[in-house]
Amino acid sequence: MNQHLRRTTHKLLLLLLIMFGGSVVNVPGFCQPSDQPSVTEPWARFRGANGLGTLVLPNRSTVRLSETPQWQLKLEGNGNGSPVIFQQLVFVQSADSQSGKQFLQCFNLVDGAEVWTREFPGQSHATHAWGSLASSTPTVDADRVYFCWGSPEHTYLAAMTHDGTLIWQRDLGPNRFEHGFGSSPALIGGRLIFFHSQDATDQELAPKFSRMLSLEPATGKTVWETSLEKTTRVCYGVPVEIMLPSGKAGILAADTGHGIFCLDAESGSLLWEQPVIKQRAVSGALAIDGLAFASSGSGGGGNQLVAIRLADQQEVYRISRNANYVPMPVAVGGKLFVPNDKGILSCCQLATGEILQQQRVDEQRFNISSSLVALGNVLLVLSDEGKLKVISADEDLKTLQTLDLGEPTRATPALHQDAAIFRTETTLQCYGIK
Repeated sequence: MNQHLRRTTHKLLLLLLIMFGGSVVNVPGFCQPSDQPSVTEPWARFRGANGLGTLVLPNRSTVRLSETPQWQLKLEGNGNGSPVIFQQLVFVQSADSQSGKQFLQCFNLVDGAEVWTREFPGQSHATHAWGSLASSTPTVDADRVYFCWGSPEHTYLAAMTHDGTLIWQRDLGPNRFEHGFGSSPALIGGRLIFFHSQDATDQELAPKFSRMLSLEPATGKTVWETSLEKTTRVCYGVPVEIMLPSGKAGILAADTGHGIFCLDAESGSLLWEQPVIKQRAVSGALAIDGLAFASSGSGGGGNQLVAIRLADQQEVYRISRNANYVPMPVAVGGKLFVPNDKGILSCCQLATGEILQQQRVDEQRFNISSSLVALGNVLLVLSDEGKLKVISADEDLKTLQTLDLGEPTRATPALHQDAAIFRTETTLQCYGIK
């Protein structure tokens, strides 16, 4: 089959998928804006719709994964960035660890067949020992896939069609970080939102401050740019959407300096900030049941998870014992499940923070960097070594299943009503849902 015919055939298949593709599973409204998020697919951004990390499976009382992968493939490069799903397509980024060359790949969800691979020049640079040169997660809408990669000298943000055609690409300038680049875009209020977080520096080196940018998805043109001048440490959380009293969209995020803060998605104005966190905010903000959550900490400890009321921005509670630093928590059925980085899982009352149960996930070493996700009535808890625990999403925290992905991973799974997609350092794996 010649190249022109392949392209024509693939475009026809994509059109059919868009017209007749898999059904969309709606995530329940833990907070107002998640009822109608900007991205309508359940897992088209980091941690799914509005970053909640939850996929409801109607009419399924129990959930179990297949014991072996339905398909498994080797990625073009390696990395920590998480996969995303749009209908029957899976998108994921990777990089060559030596040259820094970047790859965006698209695969068929059903059988793992490669749809296309695109390469982009990149720059090798120092990262954290647990980091990578591809630690970003794409986001997708019905027309385009948006993705980014960076180095000390450059920050690239780009958009492609679903059939792999580059639409636009921008260089947003240099980065100031200690552990490498790890930002990811999000779609909020009909715009592409990019939190370009930076380390503060006394040196005469741009950029001086973190910033939030809003871009036109179709063209990449800047709609507004807001400087966040209280920044002190680079933070990697992906912004989420909240509903403002006006009924318009707001952007909720967290960093070291502003704490938990909110911008007007239309104008970029900083509406409020609540400096309730003091250390590095790595895992990002969450909006659930009228509460905003953010955590902070360090490799040396001192982790804290803070909940504030969105209505008045007052602190409701704070979890200091076995709180999370890198991995994000998830809420199911009025309970908040908090993963400690060292492998301790807590079940708390979502409204009050009361700890109902707290236990080690495994008797052996079980460091956690991957964020928690909830698939129906179970939690998927993934260790850095690639061991997966399927745990009941209730106060019992009973381990229902244990699987081994066979390779280290720090990526967060992507969920679909028929499958769970896992990304290890060099592979993409699909496990069916029973």
